[in-house]
Amino acid sequence: MAQKELEVHADAGNGGVNAVCGKADCYFPSVRATATGDRLNVGTMQMDATWYGWNSSKYYVGDDVVKMRSGSPERHQGSNRYGNEFHQFLVAVSCSKFGAGLKGKQEVNLTVFAPPGMYNEASDRMKEAFMDDGGKVKLQIKDEAKPREWQYTNVTVWPEG
Repeated sequence: MAQKELEVHADAGNGGVNAVCGKADCYFPSVRATATGDRLNVGTMQMDATWYGWNSSKYYVGDDVVKMRSGSPERHQGSNRYGNEFHQFLVAVSCSKFGAGLKGKQEVNLTVFAPPGMYNEASDRMKEAFMDDGGKVKLQIKDEAKPREWQYTNVTVWPEG
C-alpha cells in the first residue's frame, strides 16, 4: 500500500500558528516553554498538558504554556525567525496535529509563508532549513511510546496574503 502524503500549509507567524491540511485546520499561539514531563501523580489535582520532545528538549506549546506556567516562555518573533529551529518546531507541531508520522503518513508536502517584504530574502533560507537532513523530522509527543518521524518531500514558500 502506497504511503499517503499529507499536504500541509502552515503559517507560523508572530502571534499564532495557522495550519490547514485538507478540510482540517488548527491554530495555537506561537509560544513555547520548557517542560520536564514529570508528574506528581495526585490524580485529579494534577493539571495536564501535552508536551513535545524536540532536539533533546521538551516543550509546552500555545495555551498550555500559560496553563502550566513552566519555564520562561519564548515567542516566535523577529526577522530571523523564518526557517530557524523555533519556526521548524512550530511547523512540526502543526503537522503532528494532522497525523504526520502516524502509520501511512510519513511524507509531508509542506507550504510555509513569509511576509511579502521579506519573501525574497527569506524564501531560499526557509526551503534549505526545512529540507536540511533530507527533510527528516522527529517529534516525540507526550503519551506516545515512540517519536513520530516523517519527511518533508517538498517545501514551497509563498508570500503571506
